[in-house]
Amino acid sequence: MSLAAHLQSFADETDFSGVVAVSSGGVRLAELNRGFADRARRRANTIDTRFAIASASKGMTALTVASLIESGQLGWDTTLRSLVGDALPLVDPAVTIEHLLGHTSGVGDYLDEDVINDIENIELAIAANRLASPRDFLPLLDGLPQKSPPGARFAYTYGGYVMLSIAVKAATGATFHDLVQERVFDPAGIVDSGFFRSDERPPRAAVGYLADGATNALCCRCEAPETAVPTRRRLISNASGRRCSLAGSCRCRSSNGSSSPATAIPRKAAATGWGSGFEPIDLPSCSKARTPACRSARRTTDHRA
Repeated sequence: MSLAAHLQSFADETDFSGVVAVSSGGVRLAELNRGFADRARRRANTIDTRFAIASASKGMTALTVASLIESGQLGWDTTLRSLVGDALPLVDPAVTIEHLLGHTSGVGDYLDEDVINDIENIELAIAANRLASPRDFLPLLDGLPQKSPPGARFAYTYGGYVMLSIAVKAATGATFHDLVQERVFDPAGIVDSGFFRSDERPPRAAVGYLADGATNALCCRCEAPETAVPTRRRLISNASGRRCSLAGSCRCRSSNGSSSPATAIPRKAAATGWGSGFEPIDLPSCSKARTPACRSARRTTDHRA
């Protein structure tokens, strides 16, 4: 059986939705594109569809750090404390770049999978649209106690890699995204990838779906009798009557005209969205798969790249 036939057989058996390309020595051996990049709009995946890769981007961070170690701007034994100063005071002063790279730092994590049962529905203390640069995560990381001594054990962390991205800027003065471009993407000839805001999808970007067909939206929550009003982009009423908008982009207005920030809460939906980020979307009855069309959409589950 040819490689292309193997790919097609695998896709049929797993109900795969996405893109596969296999090349060797600059020669394309096989490729497959299947399923929808946007189910609501029936936009098919193509060979040049762009996918959000979530934590797979940690590899880009690690390569960037390794490049800085190779050039002498960082060392395996460089401590985080030497780079961030008084920030993150609860992190053990002995935590090094090597510890962070290998998930052995023992630092506390804002997404701690040991204690969070449903990480896909976690509510962050900061609206997602305000987390535009690594340092924006500092309030989420601050105040988290050390979980174990550095080097004592392996524990996968999200926050540890955010700390690495903060550290490389402190060591070089360049932004993290620029460093990845300069030290990873450009040398490797990667011309169609980058770091983009979740609420500003780049061209040819696929919508991200979870295994159950759901994606993410944010709703604004106000205490009655206040009402939610938009400060940017339109608000959309969903099936449950909540008012949905971009994270942090609506306020609560009382009858006397005063306003206060609304509480942004993540909600699942089966329509559109972008990766693991958030975007204003319609929330049809597909959220409970009540219609034949919705049930059909749920059977064609996208797999995260």
